[in-house]
Amino acid sequence: MIPANQDISTSESLCLAKILDPDGQRTIGVMTKIDIMDAGTDARKVLLGSEISLRLGYIAVKNRSQMDLNNQMKVQEALEKEKNFFSSHKVYSSMNSSYFGIENLTNKLKIILNNHIRQTLPDIKNEINMKISDYDKQLKNLGTEIPVQQDDKMIIFWDVLRKFCTTYNNLISGTYDKNEIVSSKGQPGADIKDTFDVLFINLENLTNSLTNNEIEKAINMHVGESLPGFHSIDAFLYLLQPLLEKFRIPAINCVKDVMQILEDTVQSSLDFHASKFPSIKDILFNLVKKYLEDVILWLFINIE
Repeated sequence: MIPANQDISTSESLCLAKILDPDGQRTIGVMTKIDIMDAGTDARKVLLGSEISLRLGYIAVKNRSQMDLNNQMKVQEALEKEKNFFSSHKVYSSMNSSYFGIENLTNKLKIILNNHIRQTLPDIKNEINMKISDYDKQLKNLGTEIPVQQDDKMIIFWDVLRKFCTTYNNLISGTYDKNEIVSSKGQPGADIKDTFDVLFINLENLTNSLTNNEIEKAINMHVGESLPGFHSIDAFLYLLQPLLEKFRIPAINCVKDVMQILEDTVQSSLDFHASKFPSIKDILFNLVKKYLEDVILWLFINIE
């Protein structure tokens, strides 16, 4: 809205339009208060775009005055009064009538809106169809809906548990599974084997450090009641016990590494089979983790 009785170059509306619509693709200049311009002045140059050009042009309207509103003038009567004003004006009557009137403004807005819908609707339809397709895929991945009956819920729970156990066992044992979970961390069974291989290499390096003199000395020291040709077990313990103390820390670290692999495998297996049931997934993970921790604790106690 641009008041006709003010300087158009300082119009706050046009300044704001330049910010929001710098290319001028959506801006229509609507001139108001055209009937109260100073005597001897008119908005001809502005309407023709001679001062500030707009791609969609300008339209002048004559709204109801406060007195018209107080007198409860009807809209139809106001439109007739507006039409008479422009048709009888000495300047505006000689111009194209499309520059004037609320009715022309309404028609122009309809045309612009229709063109905009025609241009953007195909893209909107394509985007909607893509969203529908995407959500259909997500719904399909979720599988069947969750049942309401308790018995049906238990069937699903046992099915999830069965699939989890099968997948977990296959991952650890290295058994082929057509629904194999591909992990970025590798194959759990192979990773566990590699962990033990490193441990046994450390043990082998320790035993290889024994010299022939040390072995012969141990055999002579603990010959005891051993039979000819059979060395005493005490000689073996004498040699191995110090090495086992050096082996303790690597063995404990090996157990911790294997424990982490097992936990990661539990998580990946549950993520694959129980993603629809976060509560079940959390409960099963905590139960299996607690079981693994109890086994590790039992091992450490017995090692001590």
